[in-house]
Amino acid sequence: MIRTYTINITTTGTAGSATGSGTTSRPVNGMIAAIKIDFTSQAGTADTTIVDGHGQPILTLTNVNADGWWYPHPEIHDNTGAELNKQTCPFAVDSYITASIAQSNAGSAVVTLLVNEGGRG
Repeated sequence: MIRTYTINITTTGTAGSATGSGTTSRPVNGMIAAIKIDFTSQAGTADTTIVDGHGQPILTLTNVNADGWWYPHPEIHDNTGAELNKQTCPFAVDSYITASIAQSNAGSAVVTLLVNEGGRG
C-alpha cells in the first residue's frame, strides 16, 4: 500500500538566510517511492535537506526553489562495502522524517512523501 506523508515547513529570517524545518507527525515505515516539494516564496539559493531519524540523508537539493518531484535511490554495495555502479534501491525508513530549508527567504514549503508500506493494496 502507498501511504502519503506531509511535512509543512515555514521559513523565517532575513532574505537569503531564512531557515525552517518540519517533521512527519508520526514515524514512517517502508520504502520511499517519491518526494514532491512545493515551494512558496523561497530564494533561488534555497538548500533543502531531508533525513530520517537515524541521520540517513534521503534527499539534498542545493540552490533549488522550483516545485518538483524527486525519486531518490541510493547506490547499493557489495559485501565488501564497495558501491555497485548504478545499482540502486529505494530508501528503507523506520523513523520520523525531517525536512529542513536553509539560505532562503521567509515563506513556506510542503514536502509530500509517497511511501510503499508493503503488504497488500
